[in-house]
Amino acid sequence: MESEKKSNSKIQLAQEAKARNKDLGQAQRKQFSCLLAVASAMEKIIPRPSYMPKRFWSPVLSEVKNSQPILRLRPATNKIKLQGVLQEDESLKVFKEFMEAEHNEENLEFWCEVNTFRKQNSLKRKELARKIVSTYVGEFSEKQVNLSCSVRKRVEDCVKDARKDMFDAAQTDIFHLMEVDCFRRFKSKPNAWLRITQLHLQQV
Repeated sequence: MESEKKSNSKIQLAQEAKARNKDLGQAQRKQFSCLLAVASAMEKIIPRPSYMPKRFWSPVLSEVKNSQPILRLRPATNKIKLQGVLQEDESLKVFKEFMEAEHNEENLEFWCEVNTFRKQNSLKRKELARKIVSTYVGEFSEKQVNLSCSVRKRVEDCVKDARKDMFDAAQTDIFHLMEVDCFRRFKSKPNAWLRITQLHLQQV
Protein backbone atom coordinates (compact mmCIF):
# COMPACT_ATOMS: atom_id res chain seq x y z
CA MET A 1 0.00 0.00 0.00
CA GLU A 2 2.85 2.35 0.90
CA SER A 3 4.67 1.69 -2.38
CA GLU A 4 1.44 2.23 -4.30
CA LYS A 5 0.97 5.65 -2.65
CA LYS A 6 4.54 6.63 -3.53
CA SER A 7 4.00 5.53 -7.11
CA ASN A 8 0.77 7.53 -7.39
CA SER A 9 2.54 10.55 -5.88
CA LYS A 10 5.33 10.35 -8.45
CA ILE A 11 2.79 10.07 -11.28
CA GLN A 12 0.94 13.10 -9.95
CA LEU A 13 4.14 15.14 -9.67
CA ALA A 14 5.12 14.17 -13.21
CA GLN A 15 1.70 15.21 -14.51
CA GLU A 16 1.93 18.56 -12.70
CA ALA A 17 5.41 19.18 -14.09
CA LYS A 18 4.19 18.36 -17.58
CA ALA A 19 1.29 20.79 -17.18
CA ARG A 20 3.64 23.53 -15.98
CA ASN A 21 5.93 22.98 -18.95
CA LYS A 22 2.96 23.18 -21.30
CA ASP A 23 1.80 26.47 -19.77
CA LEU A 24 5.33 27.83 -19.93
CA GLY A 25 5.56 26.90 -23.58
CA GLN A 26 2.28 28.63 -24.41
CA ALA A 27 3.37 31.80 -22.60
CA GLN A 28 6.70 31.83 -24.39
CA ARG A 29 5.02 31.24 -27.73
CA LYS A 30 2.82 34.28 -27.19
CA GLN A 31 5.78 36.38 -26.09
CA PHE A 32 7.96 35.53 -29.05
CA SER A 33 5.21 35.53 -31.67
CA CYS A 34 5.17 39.35 -31.56
CA LEU A 35 8.92 39.61 -31.93
CA LEU A 36 9.03 37.02 -34.67
CA ALA A 37 6.21 38.81 -36.49
CA VAL A 38 8.33 41.92 -36.76
CA ALA A 39 11.41 39.88 -37.66
CA SER A 40 9.45 38.07 -40.36
CA ALA A 41 8.23 41.37 -41.76
CA MET A 42 11.81 42.62 -41.83
CA GLU A 43 12.90 39.32 -43.42
CA LYS A 44 15.28 38.66 -40.57
CA ILE A 45 15.76 35.67 -38.28
CA ILE A 46 15.78 35.87 -34.50
CA PRO A 47 18.04 33.18 -33.00
CA ARG A 48 16.39 30.88 -30.52
CA PRO A 49 16.85 32.33 -27.01
CA SER A 50 18.90 30.12 -24.72
CA TYR A 51 16.00 29.78 -22.29
CA MET A 52 13.52 28.82 -25.03
CA PRO A 53 13.31 25.01 -25.25
CA LYS A 54 13.91 23.65 -28.75
CA ARG A 55 10.65 21.71 -28.68
CA PHE A 56 8.74 25.00 -28.38
CA TRP A 57 10.77 26.96 -30.95
CA SER A 58 9.78 25.07 -34.12
CA PRO A 59 6.03 25.38 -33.46
CA VAL A 60 6.48 29.13 -32.92
CA LEU A 61 8.29 29.55 -36.22
CA SER A 62 5.66 27.51 -37.99
CA GLU A 63 2.82 29.43 -36.35
CA VAL A 64 4.28 32.82 -37.30
CA LYS A 65 5.09 31.76 -40.85
CA ASN A 66 1.50 30.66 -41.47
CA SER A 67 -0.13 33.54 -39.63
CA GLN A 68 -2.36 35.80 -41.74
CA PRO A 69 -1.61 38.93 -39.65
CA ILE A 70 2.00 38.66 -40.81
CA LEU A 71 0.87 39.11 -44.40
CA ARG A 72 -0.78 42.37 -43.40
CA LEU A 73 2.17 43.45 -41.29
CA ARG A 74 4.80 43.01 -44.00
CA PRO A 75 3.79 45.83 -46.39
CA ALA A 76 3.06 48.19 -43.50
CA THR A 77 6.46 47.58 -41.92
CA ASN A 78 8.30 48.06 -45.19
CA LYS A 79 6.85 51.57 -45.44
CA ILE A 80 8.45 52.74 -42.21
CA LYS A 81 11.34 55.10 -42.96
CA LEU A 82 13.56 57.23 -40.77
CA GLN A 83 11.85 60.42 -41.94
CA GLY A 84 8.49 59.08 -40.77
CA VAL A 85 9.92 58.01 -37.41
CA LEU A 86 11.34 61.50 -36.83
CA GLN A 87 8.08 63.23 -37.68
CA GLU A 88 6.02 61.55 -34.94
CA ASP A 89 6.61 62.46 -31.30
CA GLU A 90 6.11 58.94 -29.92
CA SER A 91 8.30 57.17 -32.49
CA LEU A 92 10.92 59.92 -32.18
CA LYS A 93 10.99 59.23 -28.43
CA VAL A 94 11.64 55.51 -29.05
CA PHE A 95 14.44 56.27 -31.52
CA LYS A 96 15.95 58.81 -29.11
CA GLU A 97 16.05 56.21 -26.34
CA PHE A 98 17.94 53.89 -28.69
CA MET A 99 20.40 56.63 -29.65
CA GLU A 100 21.02 57.50 -26.00
CA ALA A 101 21.65 53.84 -25.20
CA GLU A 102 24.28 53.85 -27.94
CA HIS A 103 25.76 57.13 -26.62
CA ASN A 104 25.18 58.60 -30.06
CA GLU A 105 22.37 61.06 -29.32
CA GLU A 106 24.22 64.17 -30.53
CA ASN A 107 23.28 63.50 -34.17
CA LEU A 108 19.58 63.30 -33.36
CA GLU A 109 19.76 66.30 -31.02
CA PHE A 110 21.43 68.36 -33.72
CA TRP A 111 18.78 67.35 -36.26
CA CYS A 112 15.99 68.40 -33.86
CA GLU A 113 17.71 71.66 -32.90
CA VAL A 114 17.95 72.67 -36.56
CA ASN A 115 14.22 72.05 -36.99
CA THR A 116 13.55 74.31 -34.02
CA PHE A 117 15.95 76.91 -35.42
CA ARG A 118 13.98 77.25 -38.66
CA LYS A 119 10.78 78.08 -36.79
CA GLN A 120 12.24 81.10 -34.97
CA ASN A 121 12.18 84.77 -35.93
CA SER A 122 15.40 86.41 -37.13
CA LEU A 123 16.46 87.64 -33.68
CA LYS A 124 16.01 84.26 -31.99
CA ARG A 125 17.62 82.49 -34.95
CA LYS A 126 20.86 84.40 -34.37
CA GLU A 127 20.93 83.37 -30.73
CA LEU A 128 20.09 79.76 -31.48
CA ALA A 129 22.55 79.61 -34.39
CA ARG A 130 25.42 80.53 -32.06
CA LYS A 131 24.26 77.91 -29.58
CA ILE A 132 24.01 75.15 -32.21
CA VAL A 133 27.41 75.96 -33.68
CA SER A 134 29.12 76.10 -30.29
CA THR A 135 27.47 72.84 -29.18
CA TYR A 136 27.54 70.67 -32.32
CA VAL A 137 29.56 72.25 -35.14
CA GLY A 138 32.61 74.07 -33.75
CA GLU A 139 35.99 72.37 -33.72
CA PHE A 140 36.02 72.03 -29.93
CA SER A 141 32.26 71.77 -29.43
CA GLU A 142 30.94 69.59 -26.62
CA LYS A 143 28.83 67.34 -28.86
CA GLN A 144 30.54 67.71 -32.21
CA VAL A 145 28.74 65.95 -35.05
CA ASN A 146 30.49 64.38 -38.02
CA LEU A 147 30.55 67.00 -40.79
CA SER A 148 32.97 67.60 -43.62
CA CYS A 149 35.34 70.54 -43.30
CA SER A 150 33.62 72.39 -46.15
CA VAL A 151 30.15 72.04 -44.64
CA ARG A 152 31.42 72.96 -41.19
CA LYS A 153 33.11 76.12 -42.52
CA ARG A 154 30.01 77.09 -44.50
CA VAL A 155 27.90 76.89 -41.37
CA GLU A 156 30.35 78.86 -39.25
CA ASP A 157 30.52 81.59 -41.92
CA CYS A 158 26.73 82.00 -41.82
CA VAL A 159 26.33 82.49 -38.07
CA LYS A 160 26.22 86.27 -38.31
CA ASP A 161 23.30 86.34 -40.78
CA ALA A 162 21.59 83.22 -39.37
CA ARG A 163 19.56 82.52 -42.49
CA LYS A 164 16.95 79.77 -42.26
CA ASP A 165 18.86 77.60 -44.72
CA MET A 166 22.29 77.89 -43.05
CA PHE A 167 22.09 74.37 -41.59
CA ASP A 168 20.41 72.67 -44.57
CA ALA A 169 23.48 70.89 -45.92
CA ALA A 170 24.68 69.93 -42.44
CA GLN A 171 21.29 68.57 -41.43
CA THR A 172 21.02 66.56 -44.65
CA ASP A 173 24.45 65.01 -44.05
CA ILE A 174 23.56 64.05 -40.48
CA PHE A 175 20.22 62.62 -41.57
CA HIS A 176 21.92 60.35 -44.13
CA LEU A 177 24.48 59.33 -41.52
CA MET A 178 21.72 58.28 -39.11
CA GLU A 179 19.82 56.54 -41.91
CA VAL A 180 22.67 54.31 -43.10
CA ASP A 181 24.20 53.70 -39.70
CA CYS A 182 22.08 54.17 -36.56
CA PHE A 183 18.68 53.45 -38.13
CA ARG A 184 19.90 50.15 -39.58
CA ARG A 185 21.09 49.03 -36.17
CA PHE A 186 17.85 50.29 -34.66
CA LYS A 187 15.86 48.07 -37.02
CA SER A 188 17.87 45.06 -35.89
CA LYS A 189 16.62 45.54 -32.31
CA PRO A 190 13.31 43.61 -32.17
CA ASN A 191 11.98 45.26 -29.01
CA ALA A 192 12.53 48.82 -30.26
CA TRP A 193 11.36 48.00 -33.78
CA LEU A 194 8.26 46.31 -32.42
CA ARG A 195 7.26 49.54 -30.63
CA ILE A 196 7.74 51.57 -33.82
CA THR A 197 5.76 49.03 -35.83
CA GLN A 198 2.89 49.12 -33.35
CA LEU A 199 2.81 52.93 -33.51
CA HIS A 200 2.87 52.82 -37.30
CA LEU A 201 0.10 50.24 -37.56
CA GLN A 202 -2.14 52.46 -35.43
CA GLN A 203 -1.94 55.07 -38.17
CA VAL A 204 -2.50 52.90 -41.27
